[in-house]
Amino acid sequence: MLSKLGTSILNRLYLTFAQQRVDVRTNPGMVSFTFDDFPATALASGGAILEQAGWRGTYYTAMGLLGTESESGRIASPDELRDCAARGHEIANHTLSHLNCVRTARGPLVGDVLENVRTLPPESSLNFAYPFGATNTRVIRTLHRHIATGRGVHNGINASQSDPKNLKANPVYSDRGLNECLALVDENAATGGWLIFYTHDVQESPSEFGCTPQDFTALVDAVRASGMDVVTVEQGRQRLAL
Repeated sequence: MLSKLGTSILNRLYLTFAQQRVDVRTNPGMVSFTFDDFPATALASGGAILEQAGWRGTYYTAMGLLGTESESGRIASPDELRDCAARGHEIANHTLSHLNCVRTARGPLVGDVLENVRTLPPESSLNFAYPFGATNTRVIRTLHRHIATGRGVHNGINASQSDPKNLKANPVYSDRGLNECLALVDENAATGGWLIFYTHDVQESPSEFGCTPQDFTALVDAVRASGMDVVTVEQGRQRLAL
């Protein structure tokens, strides 16, 4: 049985995190397209498709990965990063070293996150995506003061009880098909939540973490037909005053 002190501490923790739960529903609903790690094709193909629709995406960037080869293809170069920002897309934080936040101690984690902030382009936002989707209560508490929003990989729509530091998001992976994504578009058009999609590469032969240009275009077309507003994560955060 918990002591009175233990119960009091748990109650304070509960209240702290309960206060983070907010209603993010709007009319019409919002949709954000995000890219993790920033493979070059995410801009060359994915960004171009969004731009054709008049929209922009959010690129979660780990500066330590720039120019390297990955499972999703070549990661963007510094020049491509600057081009991405110049074209109006949002550049956001993904740690410097693409850390697994759950496996990293508090000090090194905060240091890595803040070092990425210092090396990102000056117009970058303080929005954050947890690499590998790895997060827990300790990580969220550790980074709470250092990030504007946090985006995970728990599927679903952000609606009446949403945690801005652990936003839900949904994969756009061609090897899984588009049925779940398209169903979420219909659901969010009816409920007015904030629907966030994420992928990595966008190319004809995508990795298991990416999608084809055809699939990405089909999803963009479905969102356009829904009449929902498409926003970057930063635009969504500002609209909701998070």
